Amino acid sequence: MTYGQTGSGKTFTMMGDAQSYEHRGIAPRAINQLFNDINSRIEFDFKVTCTYMEIYNERIFDLLTDLSSPDQAADYTIAEEKDGRGTFVRGLAEVEVRDENSTLNLLFSGGLSRTIATHKLNKRSNRSHSIFTIYLQQRQRSGVSEKIVHSKLHLVDLAGSERLKKTMDSIDGSTGDEVTRKESMAINQSLTYLEQCVVALARRGQSHIPYRQSKLTNILKDCLGANCNTVMLACMWGESSHLEETISTLRLASRMMRVQNETASVQTIDPSALIKKQDKIIRALKQELLMHDALVERTGVGYDPYTPEQQDGVAQMLEQYIEATELEEEAVLSISSYRQMLEVCKQFKRKVLAARAEAQQAREQALLGGSRGLAGSLGPGRGGSAQGGGADLADSLLAEEFDPRAAPVGEPLGGAATGFHLGAARSDSRPPNGVEGLARFDPAAPLPALSPLQKGVNFSSAPSPSRPEPDLALSQELDLGGGSVAQFEAFVRGDEAGRQMYAAFREARGQLKEARARGRDLGTTVNAAKAIIDQLQQELEASRAARLGAGKDSSSGREAEQELREAKAAYKSCFEALQRAKSGALEAQATVNGLRAALGSGFSRWTRGAGPEKLSSTTTAAPGPGMGSEERDQLDDQEAFDKLEIERVLANDPESLAFFHAQKTRRAHMTQNGGSLEADPEEQAIRLV
Repeated sequence: MTYGQTGSGKTFTMMGDAQSYEHRGIAPRAINQLFNDINSRIEFDFKVTCTYMEIYNERIFDLLTDLSSPDQAADYTIAEEKDGRGTFVRGLAEVEVRDENSTLNLLFSGGLSRTIATHKLNKRSNRSHSIFTIYLQQRQRSGVSEKIVHSKLHLVDLAGSERLKKTMDSIDGSTGDEVTRKESMAINQSLTYLEQCVVALARRGQSHIPYRQSKLTNILKDCLGANCNTVMLACMWGESSHLEETISTLRLASRMMRVQNETASVQTIDPSALIKKQDKIIRALKQELLMHDALVERTGVGYDPYTPEQQDGVAQMLEQYIEATELEEEAVLSISSYRQMLEVCKQFKRKVLAARAEAQQAREQALLGGSRGLAGSLGPGRGGSAQGGGADLADSLLAEEFDPRAAPVGEPLGGAATGFHLGAARSDSRPPNGVEGLARFDPAAPLPALSPLQKGVNFSSAPSPSRPEPDLALSQELDLGGGSVAQFEAFVRGDEAGRQMYAAFREARGQLKEARARGRDLGTTVNAAKAIIDQLQQELEASRAARLGAGKDSSSGREAEQELREAKAAYKSCFEALQRAKSGALEAQATVNGLRAALGSGFSRWTRGAGPEKLSSTTTAAPGPGMGSEERDQLDDQEAFDKLEIERVLANDPESLAFFHAQKTRRAHMTQNGGSLEADPEEQAIRLV
């Protein structure tokens, strides 16, 4: 968290220079360190999500969504979870990230949406407090533990405290912009409430902390005096004219140093993992019970739920028990396990409930009128009105076109025929135009003529090794610009430049396939190494538990720990090789895309009548096996420049590649938004409403 007066360098301390990797701020450095630590812990699975918000005039705005979109909420609610996330803002866009590059993109793109203004002390003064939050969930990959460790990182860039007489009053005596004046008052008010919370936390025995006075202190409640480690950077001017503001900043910093917090790990239980673990324990206990029964010669004892066949067997045994005499009861009823006793009780309960239901039904029928009520309840087919049943049967038989002499469905036909009778179709059930497809095919009609391209292809002869056959599917991917497939075939066969470009494209595509195959092989190797690590870790945990239970020395497991370290080292080397293979595949893909574009543009010029001489002079020669690197490069100027920049960045510092890509994305956003970071006056007016 950065604190200080306006223009003292808080935003530069937190964000740094977005154009220079060496001068990057605390936030990019913290993100880089975080993902380096995540990549080094291969035995854990991490889930990282980010939110970005600003507090402008005591209103919360989501910087990861478009501020002018209707999805932007009018206001957000501050909520709290006892376990896991702690204090958070409900409704903010929470984006899951996988690497450093995507996180930096969110940080820089959200920073472009912050509200800024100009006054005497700072030309680009931030008019809001910004909070970039990273939520982290950590769990074991092996599934040994069902615990989830939750962490949270707040990167807070506070707006600077201001004195209106120094920032607003101009030489001619005017008071400045009214909007900027209201922003300054809101900023000073929230910083005052923050100082009151710090003062209350610094006092020992303070019972009440005024967190709810402002949204800033309410959001940062669990990051000031709770389970946290808080670092506040005091920024100040080095001039005597700002001595009073410097003393005030240092006074708050000294009070912040007296705040003492105790930290502890925040853990929750994953319900799905807990269920799997308990299911595994239950299966192990059942196996142990079966082994115990086998040792004491208790056969036929099961611990699984009874099947329907077993339930029927228990029901038959109870029937025999009910009908047996007193001398035969003990011989009929035999219970060998607690599970069987429970099933016997369930069957007894069912029989008792069924008997009660029958008795209740008999009493109700007796009250309704004896035998007449009994006949009415049985229905017309079983003792009821025969006339009514006959009428219903006649209505069902007098259906439309019903043939009483036809065999019913499912009855076998007589004679030598086999199968089942399905009834007779009506005369008007056949479609008037016949079955679709049968009437359209005319065997006497002549076959369609072959195209010129199909006539010229000799399917019996093999392609010449000196002239590669053109890939006709490639012509569908290219923009032929009005040309036909036959013209494309003539271009890659008859024209020298076209043949060279097509040969270069085939070679580059072959290299791309090889690079992807290497990546797949390395991916399989990495997965196998990870499986070995998980297996070794489970064996090590089991051996540790066994040694602790037996009271043996823990030094006997050093060999297993050494194997685990060697497996982790092998996994790390394979993972690095996989990363290099992925970068090589990306470069090969860029080369293939460039050659495909060059081939399409060359074919377009050839179809427009550029001629072989002009095409050869305007197109770079296609690379062959013995050509140099300049002749192999088929990229355009922008792609070649981007490739050179990436090579330069990797040569200087490989870790700066993610920062370089995020910097390019930020420049693209700036260009798309008109190249200005200042907020629109209409947008500021909307925020003030």
